[in-house]
Amino acid sequence: MNTYILSYNPLEMKISHGQLAIFIKDSKKIFQHYPPFRGTYVIKSFETLQSLAESFREVFEGAPFIVTMAYPTAMGGAQPEMVWSWVNGHGFGNENQSTLPALNG
Repeated sequence: MNTYILSYNPLEMKISHGQLAIFIKDSKKIFQHYPPFRGTYVIKSFETLQSLAESFREVFEGAPFIVTMAYPTAMGGAQPEMVWSWVNGHGFGNENQSTLPALNG
């Protein structure tokens, strides 16, 4: 399973934050996700970077975004321990959505 970071400017999106959240939750390409703060998702997926990025092109409709592969051993920052356990592991099981609490609503 791969870990990716999706980064975007919420002020430049043509869709709402809620619409993006629904797309991510319902996407067959995304196994699990966690939004640590607005404008960013950490994503677990079996897809390639190119496949995942292509699915977001349609959603962002020309608005700028970045999808990058994240390497758990090359990540750092301030997140709750359970986030790092999730990033460094293989997710929470077979659920398609994260059970981690959002840090900011």
